[in-house]
Amino acid sequence: MEKIKFLGVLLVLMSAQVGSAETLECLVDGSDDWFILYPEQRIYRSSKYDVYALMEGMTLATVSRQRLRFHRITQLNLLPQPDRIQRFEGECRYSETTLGSER
Repeated sequence: MEKIKFLGVLLVLMSAQVGSAETLECLVDGSDDWFILYPEQRIYRSSKYDVYALMEGMTLATVSRQRLRFHRITQLNLLPQPDRIQRFEGECRYSETTLGSER
């Protein structure tokens, strides 16, 4: 129970550090694949990086605040070894569209 309380306090403190943010569109290097990072997915902000949690923590994306380069890692426990971890990198840009409009 103490561990759960500690994790709850930690999440509250981390979310308090997360200020306002903008939606990012991220393009995977060497591919036409892209994904969106929403402000509410950001779990941590430092002076150099923002960290986002997706798919209930199975995927983490780290974005350089200066260069807008990202590294995205997904842990897929459903797949056999060695394909359990997927790693992507690429470049993000601030979204100019609103939710529901085309990219």
